[in-house]
Amino acid sequence: MPIHITCSMCSPDTDEIVLWVDRGEEEDEIATKCPALLGLPALSARFDDLWLEITRGGALTRIDYGGGDADRAETLAALAEVLRLDFELHNCKDSQGNSDAAFLPLPRTDWEMLERDYPAEVARLFTPAMATLKIFR
Repeated sequence: MPIHITCSMCSPDTDEIVLWVDRGEEEDEIATKCPALLGLPALSARFDDLWLEITRGGALTRIDYGGGDADRAETLAALAEVLRLDFELHNCKDSQGNSDAAFLPLPRTDWEMLERDYPAEVARLFTPAMATLKIFR
């Protein structure tokens, strides 16, 4: 009997497991909300309209927005890179088209298990956070 995975978990009443990103949210707020969901105290972020710095465990990642507007997709991709050793951040496709977009941060081993056991469902419902996501443009 096939198991059906839905993205109903990506609704606003799941704030304790889903990273909700608003189109107008400040970049440092995005970068600090996700670790709070994951219980990662060793992450901080600073944003000044031209760049974002994310620090985790003493390692600094800097995103330079080149004088243009900050881009949520770039910020989320940088956050995913900072977390990548332990976690993966995926966009819930069902949330696209709203003013908020849902991202599910899970340990890498959980994503690997889901992709192994439910490859079609995961591919249909989620996409990894990356700078080329066009959901905020």
